Amino acid sequence: IKIVYIKIIITKRVNQMQETTAVKRPITKKYIAEKLNVSRTLVSYVLNNTPNVKVSPVTRRRICELAKELNYVPTPARNRPVGTPMIALLQLGRRLDDPIYMDFLSAMEQRIAADHQHMIFMSVNTTESDYDRALSRLESNLLRGVILVGDVRKKMIDLLERHRIPFVVYGETDDVHNARQVSYVSIDTEQMAYDATRFLFEKGRRHVAIITGCLSLRTHRLWIEGYKRAHREAGVAINEGLIQVTELNQDALTAKRLIRLGLKFDGLVAVNDMVGVAAMGAFTDEGLKIPDDVAVIGSGNLEVGRRYHPSLSTFDAPVDRTAKLLFETLIRHINNFESLSEHLSVRHQLIERESTAV
Repeated sequence: IKIVYIKIIITKRVNQMQETTAVKRPITKKYIAEKLNVSRTLVSYVLNNTPNVKVSPVTRRRICELAKELNYVPTPARNRPVGTPMIALLQLGRRLDDPIYMDFLSAMEQRIAADHQHMIFMSVNTTESDYDRALSRLESNLLRGVILVGDVRKKMIDLLERHRIPFVVYGETDDVHNARQVSYVSIDTEQMAYDATRFLFEKGRRHVAIITGCLSLRTHRLWIEGYKRAHREAGVAINEGLIQVTELNQDALTAKRLIRLGLKFDGLVAVNDMVGVAAMGAFTDEGLKIPDDVAVIGSGNLEVGRRYHPSLSTFDAPVDRTAKLLFETLIRHINNFESLSEHLSVRHQLIERESTAV
């Protein structure tokens, strides 16, 4: 009996020591980022109070509250080894915590680190003075190349070319599309919209609506083109009233407008998962059932769509594959600045969930 008792005491003390060790283990920004499912860069910017960085108050509060709860203590910054290669990722005209880019930023961090290189991340507004300030900050580093994402405009393209800085773009804005010697990796949004619409047709839906974004952006216009192509090939008449354009923070109101206009629809293609979730909430508020009355499909495979009830069907273009293509394309341009431009597309795949499962 004494031996058993002693074993129990020893076991308890070992467990206490392990718990104490775990508590004393320093809390890092990476750990906080993993807990909140955001990028380490975002956490770093918030906890360092980096100026001129666009982060929503909700995200900033979540990060600060968790850091306080975990007793996060900043550690002294380690100096980067002299001569360490640097790659800059510039996010143009977008909030740092934009859900559409969060998974992508994390994937790029991991891919660049896997090649033993360091990444500089900068959130930049879309004015020429902001561009100049961004490049001036990069001049002091051993910069090898730049990855551009977001609202990429001709002024930034011209600036990088003038300084002979190798770069590659994620996405295809009008200025990127019209440039002659710009390499980019993009998602074929026209084909994605086509596939989403055809998928709903195959589910027996014949009055499919679409909600896209501002038509000044090429990608949003391509969504409409793919949507219309699917109708033509299926022999389904296009009702222009079912094509709706949303504005910032107006997704739910845009979805409700479909109902209040008295338009008949039994399916919805959403330009992204954020719009899809907002639309499902709006439809539910108006007494419609998902997917019985309206089947909804989005794109992006965002966490908000995975956790929503009913869970949102979506099209996903894997971010790890996107990060790999961007990195490899940039390295080719670093090794040969005069190399021909490359236009690469990331294949998307259907992820069917409850919002279309009838």
